[in-house]
Parts: sequence; C-alpha cells; structure tokens
Amino acid sequence: MIKSDIIKTISKQYNLSTRQATAILQTCLDEIVSSLIKGDTIELRRFGVFKTKLQKARIIKHPVTGKPIKRPAKKVILFEASSTVKQKLNSKRK
Repeated sequence: MIKSDIIKTISKQYNLSTRQATAILQTCLDEIVSSLIKGDTIELRRFGVFKTKLQKARIIKHPVTGKPIKRPAKKVILFEASSTVKQKLNSKRK
C-alpha cells in the first residue's frame, strides 16, 4: 500500500475530493513529523506509539574495505504496535 491508496480510501469513505483527502492525510503526517522533531512521543490509541531515540556515535567498519569509520550520533524513529494491532496481525485467518 502506498500513500495514494490511503488517499483514495479516505476520499471514498468520507465522500471527499482527492485534494481534500490529500490535505487531511498530509496534515496528519506533518503533525507526526513535527512532534517527533521536537522529541515528543505520539500515541495513537489502538494503533501504536512513535518515539525517537538518540543512537550514540560509534566506530563501525566499512563493509567492503574493513576500514574503521566514525558514525556520528543520530536520532532514529521507533514504533511499537499496540496490543490490538499485534492481536490482529497474529490472529488466524478464517
């Protein structure tokens, strides 16, 4: 599934134009990204939690040459699915 598939679903389900559905989805995504940039945790009940974590700087080896490379510290995004999502993913299909 890609972004345009979600837009089509929103558009059909709520009888909106594609432009309106795009604006709604993009606003939601922009808010999530803005909150993550600020370091906030985003909790979407019955879906999951998005949060950021700082990975420390470290020395890694170049995969081809084997030479050590310094990898700087960076933020990464973590997602933990809710128990509802986990149950749906692992339930047996009928």
